[in-house]
Amino acid sequence: MPRNKLLQALLFSAMGLTVPVLAQADTLASFINKGEGEISGMVRSYYFNRLYGAPKKENQDAYSLGGILTAKTGSLDCFSAGVSFFTANSLGTHGGDAKGVVTTLMGIAPSINALGQAYLQYAF
Repeated sequence: MPRNKLLQALLFSAMGLTVPVLAQADTLASFINKGEGEISGMVRSYYFNRLYGAPKKENQDAYSLGGILTAKTGSLDCFSAGVSFFTANSLGTHGGDAKGVVTTLMGIAPSINALGQAYLQYAF
């Protein structure tokens, strides 16, 4: 199949898939606009350090900016759904020396991201 024919086929396939997705997005938007759904979140910042006061033991510290974003749908035939996303980022504040970073909070990685929860709920 020639390249431009393949691109056309992919484009029309994507357009065919877009209509149901947009319809679902419109349904979700209507839940939120009616006041039945909810989007919420919070941002947190922390700084943690360990000061050993010993000449052979290096002090450690860690900084992170993180938060949670939660979205809940309204009820549709007694069903609703929710999802939460968690994130934390050091914003480049971890030094080049891994021995100086407190790893008990976030680890040595510059960021951590997770889908914290996703659920389907039935209530009548």
